[in-house]
Amino acid sequence: MTISRSGDEAESRFMAYTGARPARERARGDCQLDHHYVEVKKAGADGTLNQVRPVKYIPLVVWQQPRDAWFVIPPHVLVHHACARLRGQHSENPFECLALSLRLFHGYRVAASELLEATRGSIAQAAAHSSVRAIMRCVLDECREQSKRHRVAVRAALDADAVVSPRGSQLLPW
Repeated sequence: MTISRSGDEAESRFMAYTGARPARERARGDCQLDHHYVEVKKAGADGTLNQVRPVKYIPLVVWQQPRDAWFVIPPHVLVHHACARLRGQHSENPFECLALSLRLFHGYRVAASELLEATRGSIAQAAAHSSVRAIMRCVLDECREQSKRHRVAVRAALDADAVVSPRGSQLLPW
């Protein structure tokens, strides 16, 4: 199983407990509950959460498999943790991608029987923090625009330095 599919079991369990459905647009979240996107992750015994994306501003549901423990973390809480970081996990921007530890979120642990109610509560909390939601939309839009500008500028520099031939094959220095 690849790392990108390692959360499949967690997603299946979450859907079974809550009645959520697979997301129509996977880039926006893993599942949809009451038409709201939800990110679902599986954590190992050490409780490390990789590639958390606060900029999506959706609830994060975590299944810690070895302990059969569930956590429901509201999006504004993820944004708060990202704001305290100088850089992200795979990015300079901590709102794009962040590594976190479940040790920070003991207060968000819920029983499997409480997943539906807790996730709906997290969705409601997200809506209640409209200023945070709005700024995360701006951050996401700016990230996308910056990415487009950088691709154009970098492609121009690559072309100017003849790093790649017109046919797409790499030009080697030897």
